[in-house]
Amino acid sequence: MGDHGNRQARDGLDAATRLGDLYRRTYRLRTLGMGLGLLPVAMVLQEREAGIVAWTWAFSCGLVWPHLAHWLAARSRDSYRAELQNLVIDSALAASLVPLMHFSLLPSVMLVSVTTADKISTGVRGLWRRSLLPMLAALLVSGLLNGFRVDITTSMNTLLACLPIMVIHTLAVSAS
Repeated sequence: MGDHGNRQARDGLDAATRLGDLYRRTYRLRTLGMGLGLLPVAMVLQEREAGIVAWTWAFSCGLVWPHLAHWLAARSRDSYRAELQNLVIDSALAASLVPLMHFSLLPSVMLVSVTTADKISTGVRGLWRRSLLPMLAALLVSGLLNGFRVDITTSMNTLLACLPIMVIHTLAVSAS
């Protein structure tokens, strides 16, 4: 009986530690995913001859946000809740890039799919569903700001730029 009680207490402590450490475990994957996700976005922005505002937003999402999210969660009183909020923001940021790319089909679907799969892989029940409305809102706001221009074509260069996130990030998330 004593051993069973100790194991339950230890398992409960392990679960609490895992929850509190969520932001640490997510940091590397977020940095990898958003960095690799920036490749096809940058390719489309280059092909569409995007302006400085689009480039600044894309680089902020892909290169600045992962570190800011970690910093915010690390300094929060409740790092678990802060990280859950960060994960929802990840989804909104990814969706906001879709109109910048004029809805280029492959990178748009890839960003939304990978971002949604990341929410599922956290093991947090219903997180992907909680991310849908912020994703839609970000997509609509970004679309309104960018005129909802649509060009769903995907060049071979953009297709190739999608491969690293599709392969490397997917394998890294699966391994974790």
